[in-house]
Amino acid sequence: MREHRDHIKSWREEIGRLLAESRSGALLLMEEPRLDTLPDFLQDLDGFILGNPIQLCGDAFELKSDFNMAAYRSHILSLLAYHALRFSDIAPLEGDDRRDKVRRFITLVFMDNDREINLQQHGDDLLIRRYDHEAYAEG
Repeated sequence: MREHRDHIKSWREEIGRLLAESRSGALLLMEEPRLDTLPDFLQDLDGFILGNPIQLCGDAFELKSDFNMAAYRSHILSLLAYHALRFSDIAPLEGDDRRDKVRRFITLVFMDNDREINLQQHGDDLLIRRYDHEAYAEG
């Protein structure tokens, strides 16, 4: 068993050494890059950017969404008032519970970033509180 661990350790060290040796050096730019020196680069880039997004992305992205963050924000604030609220206590706004849960979470992350609320993990749930703006008031 010890032999196997030693073998694995030496193998990992060898892989690390090989990867370190294969790194390229630092790219030192002595002058500003000139894109016009690359043949057809600008035309290819224009074609890529101006191309049909449906053709480029296929069905990978939903181009139109019915997600209304303002509605979720209003819903959360109406339930929150000035007391704490658990994420699991927020009633869904739409029928698809999984999608609604994701949308509620996204809205809460944005609200936390805007300092409207404070999110804290509470076991397997989130505890939501209104942000105390008075603590940061000038005085």
